[in-house]
Amino acid sequence: MELCIQRYKVRRKWDPKRLQLFTTYLALGGVATGQKQFSGGLDEKKMSDMDAEHIAMMTATDYIQFQDHTGQALDDLWEVDFAYVVRGFLSYKVPYVLGYKKPNELELACKMIKNFLNYVLFHSVAPEYEDNIYAALVICNDAERELVLCSNVSNRLPGSFNMACSTIYEGFYSGVGEQSKTWDVGKDQLAGLDEKTARELVTVALLKRGSPENQQNGLTRKVLRRDYMSLEVTEVIQGSSDPKLLGNDSDKSLSENKYFCRLQSLGKLKVKSWIPEDPLEGKHVLTEDQVEELEIWLEKSILQFCFVGMHLETRVHRYDDGLVFIDNVTGVMCSFYLRLENPITDEKDSDDDYD
Repeated sequence: MELCIQRYKVRRKWDPKRLQLFTTYLALGGVATGQKQFSGGLDEKKMSDMDAEHIAMMTATDYIQFQDHTGQALDDLWEVDFAYVVRGFLSYKVPYVLGYKKPNELELACKMIKNFLNYVLFHSVAPEYEDNIYAALVICNDAERELVLCSNVSNRLPGSFNMACSTIYEGFYSGVGEQSKTWDVGKDQLAGLDEKTARELVTVALLKRGSPENQQNGLTRKVLRRDYMSLEVTEVIQGSSDPKLLGNDSDKSLSENKYFCRLQSLGKLKVKSWIPEDPLEGKHVLTEDQVEELEIWLEKSILQFCFVGMHLETRVHRYDDGLVFIDNVTGVMCSFYLRLENPITDEKDSDDDYD
């Protein structure tokens, strides 16, 4: 495998971004980059007694480590799993550690790993793990689609309706959109809503989508609880095409005709509580009595990028008449999300010594 990596790198051109991505991927899989320790260096006399493969192995700058930073052997601790490493790399390392969240950056990471894995298959480097490598390629294909969708959703959440609810019900956006604010925001960035607009938005939304109890309460309701939750999407329901619900363009001066029309029409995102998989403890499955199912109203402009299996980390507000909204979204993750750390390099930077 070391020889395979060396030959793969020699045959390709590398810019800083590609090199960072590939080096991080290798490190997550237990492949270190740099000069080998205890190799003693090479001179002409030593090289004369070696064949080409042995020389390449000794001079490789990417090599598999068999000991951690404490000197403990890793042979019995590690299991070869290409698919598991790809999961952790594409779903966690690329967007949350390296900070690559633009569609072209995400596509680059996926295609680069696919290219390397196909190289490994083509040259029969690890035939005993062929099925596992094919599974890793499936994850790459899923990632190429899902990561871009997650990026689009993340850029658009929480949406106008949820931001309006947050503004008038003392949520994260309460007071943020006041006219007296002095900070500058980008032209495409919605920093918040003023109180008047927020009230109009919620009133129209309840008129078009609310239950009889929602409509009867108007803007007055009692909060039951506010929680930060990890959620998994179970169903995406697009906004209705009923003209009565979409509004009428004939008079834009009426609030019911200004909001939630066409791409802004409201649909629903059905979600349930979710616990992220822990690499050390495995996947945790919630029992039926532990699973909470909720419905979140979102605009069609956001729902078009949502998919079943997508995960959210957000603050959820629940009220006595069944109204639910989200506001402080801290993460939008793909269906195969796995927070996988490098057991060698990441432990060196641990804060355990200070706990």
